[in-house]
Amino acid sequence: MVGCAFCKLDKKLFYNKIIEETNNFIIIPCLGSLVPGYILILPKRHTYCMTEFDKEIMEEYNSILEKYREKFKRLYGKYPIVFEHGTPDPCGLCANCVIHAHTL
Repeated sequence: MVGCAFCKLDKKLFYNKIIEETNNFIIIPCLGSLVPGYILILPKRHTYCMTEFDKEIMEEYNSILEKYREKFKRLYGKYPIVFEHGTPDPCGLCANCVIHAHTL
């Protein structure tokens, strides 16, 4: 989508270094992370919120979440708090800074 920072992600910038890429998602470090290990899980297709995922994409997403939950448990001794930062409002009238679904 035109103007979406996640759709036109500049992979040359150090903070957009891809940690992992799957068929439908990319995982990058979060700029301005609140805690060590803070990452973003981004759908490759412009999506407003996770409720737009079909069953196959949701299964891939859940698999990624489980993989990183276990990694964080091993690294930090506890499971991460995961939340979606997206909007069901395609008009972009919301509080988040990028109108593209992403999990923190």
